[in-house]
Amino acid sequence: QDRHWNIVKVLNQYSFGDYKKILAEEKSRDASDRGAKSALAAEVSQPNIEVKKQFWQKIAQGPTPEMPLARLRPLISNIFPNDQNGLQAEFRQDFYTSLRDLGGKPGEFLAYFANMAPAFCATDSVNELKDFASKNKDLSPGVRKRLKIQAQESERCVGIRAKATETKLM
Repeated sequence: QDRHWNIVKVLNQYSFGDYKKILAEEKSRDASDRGAKSALAAEVSQPNIEVKKQFWQKIAQGPTPEMPLARLRPLISNIFPNDQNGLQAEFRQDFYTSLRDLGGKPGEFLAYFANMAPAFCATDSVNELKDFASKNKDLSPGVRKRLKIQAQESERCVGIRAKATETKLM
């Protein structure tokens, strides 16, 4: 069943074939809790700005009785696959605004939310993350740590890209 869901997710992530029909069929076949979470992961991964906006609204509210953390995790983990940086950039300001507004939510949720930081393997996104973390000292230590990790990983990527470019030129 996990393989089925992985295939459905990839089909949705790339809008390949009858991905919506296949998602609906798989949802009807697997009514388990795990299936519901997998269906959310597949749907949110679609490269469609309207789908992203719909799910962003749910994520930005934080955990609710209708959408507990267990259901938010697959949304957060799959809303912006690595090949959808352009779509993620559309939510850059929303991310920072929401992170500030969500300050009173449970720390575990905020740590997951911080993993969506817009780190794009670019110097400007690294600087933006560092600047946000330094200006928002009231963020929890866990969130600040996640933002620093995101900035460091993006900074490392910038360095690797520069080295790769340098090597190609020589």
